[in-house]
Amino acid sequence: MRTITGFLAALAMTSGAAMAADPGLYTGVSVGTGSFAINTTKATNVFENGFADVGINLDTTSVDKSSDATTWGLFAGYRLNDWLAAEITYLDLSGAEYRGNGTARFGTSTAVVPVTTKGDWSAAGWPLTVLGIWPINDTWEVFGRVGVFIGDVDLKYSVRDDLTGNRASKSVSQSSTQFIGGAGGQVNFLDNWTGRLEWQGMPSIGNDKTGSTDWYQVAASIIYRF
Repeated sequence: MRTITGFLAALAMTSGAAMAADPGLYTGVSVGTGSFAINTTKATNVFENGFADVGINLDTTSVDKSSDATTWGLFAGYRLNDWLAAEITYLDLSGAEYRGNGTARFGTSTAVVPVTTKGDWSAAGWPLTVLGIWPINDTWEVFGRVGVFIGDVDLKYSVRDDLTGNRASKSVSQSSTQFIGGAGGQVNFLDNWTGRLEWQGMPSIGNDKTGSTDWYQVAASIIYRF
């Protein structure tokens, strides 16, 4: 977060020749860090029900999770006037993990063996959003964002017999259409460039098959105005 904030501060120092952003097309790239608010109870149910379908009776006794997600995006937008813009983005999210330990019975066997489960979440899609912008001056602006995320949520998960190393795995991909919102600030520098720092979030992404979860990110973007 300090690195991203410092990035914007550095841009502000070069903004002596900044021009107010005029209406027109622009494009940009973003990188960020975020989090999937993994509900371990829901995730465990997804895993246990999924493996029960292939004859693996899983009993999870402990769970560890990593909610962190790396993000990157490419976007194009059109600024209609000083106060309003519309954007389309390709957004890629990945990195959240779940690990569980417990026991399982495989198929018709009565043997109960120790097992480890693992799950990896990712999502990618196309947010379509509208930005309401408040120009503070020619250099600094703040904005809010509302729109819809249209994409896919992917879950890859596996169970491993800790005694033999044998493994079973499954994957599921489900389309997801969700509200997305955000807010941030941006600084115009030189004649055609803008730096942006933004918080974005979705109150729910995924479903019962992939496990539904909240998601948010903090991202920095660099924008070129045509």
